Amino acid sequence: MKYITPHSRIVLVRPSHPGNIGAVARAMKTMGLTDLALVSPRKFPDDEAYALSTHAKNILDNARIVNSIEDALENITYVYATSANDRELSLPVYTPKSAGEKIVFDTLHNIHRTAILFGPESHGLSNEDLALVHGFIQIPTSKEYHSLNLAQAVQIIAYEIFVSFNEDNALSDSKEMQSFYRHLEKILTKIKYLDPENPRQLMQKCRGMFNRTHLKKNELQILRGILKGIDEKTD
Repeated sequence: MKYITPHSRIVLVRPSHPGNIGAVARAMKTMGLTDLALVSPRKFPDDEAYALSTHAKNILDNARIVNSIEDALENITYVYATSANDRELSLPVYTPKSAGEKIVFDTLHNIHRTAILFGPESHGLSNEDLALVHGFIQIPTSKEYHSLNLAQAVQIIAYEIFVSFNEDNALSDSKEMQSFYRHLEKILTKIKYLDPENPRQLMQKCRGMFNRTHLKKNELQILRGILKGIDEKTD
């Protein structure tokens, strides 16, 4: 099966150990992600990082090394932060799967360029770090022990982005959705459910309903098949 991956920037904030940076690069490489930013790394470049990156040397060579989160988020419009703790903030909370699906949807529809922040290994992101965040990603873990190392956390989230974007599971893009809406409007008019003289905002409501579902390509094909069957039966 052929896989493709949307853009998403991985941002490591003040990483302490160069080995973790290398392991993160390797995790990204296996899932097709290439955009890495490092905010004030304690030690980088470093031989240990390159040793643990295996075949992901190119990701380290091209990593953005910056002094602030703001610089790391250049050209980014939606920022996720990973967190193991519940925060008393009015921000949406995503699982890795739901975040992966949203990242894919936002990419296909040119809505957002995304970044995912990972905090320092010892204590995570500070409240100040979270000032630019739009949502949290929380990875479900055992109640007895929920500590993941940095590369494990990146691997899990990158995997969900990767899986959500494969060709069998890819979300319908904007062009496909517009074609579907034209087809739907034609059929609804044909069966006299939609009156062009008095549309009652029916198509706007249909668009809102289907846009909220984030239709996958194979799901859209099923709906187009149903519309085609209705069209043939009503001739």
